[in-house]
Amino acid sequence: TKRVGSIIWVFNFASAYSKVESIFGYEVSSSDGYRENATYTHTAILDILREKPAGPTGIVLMDYVGVDRSGDYEVKGKEVLEAIIENNFRYLGEAAGLESPVAEESADVTKKMKCFSVDGKCLPGNAHGLRLVKDSNGKVKKVLQP
Repeated sequence: TKRVGSIIWVFNFASAYSKVESIFGYEVSSSDGYRENATYTHTAILDILREKPAGPTGIVLMDYVGVDRSGDYEVKGKEVLEAIIENNFRYLGEAAGLESPVAEESADVTKKMKCFSVDGKCLPGNAHGLRLVKDSNGKVKKVLQP
């Protein structure tokens, strides 16, 4: 939904396995089974996030978050994480009637911009972390303040 009044918490499960091993007579899921699932599931999530309009993703429970490769598998966990964050910032910008945020590597831009927040709160200039900033042209960007 894109109506603020009807937003609810949603959990999306991307974790699963496709292979099992037999240990002491029991079949248990294997790491390679989780890795193999991640190669398919993460690719599908990336396709959806790239092809569909921005919207709230809810909480995504997934394996191999933050790494693109695990063992012999291309799991794309870091790529998915970054795509979810970009989607959420793009959605936030659209919901607030702002230009879509653009990722910035340098925190130096915060010196030239004022801080922006949907709830009206702003981190102090010396605070560390991720923040939204708005430049004099009205562009909103996400910036990591180290």
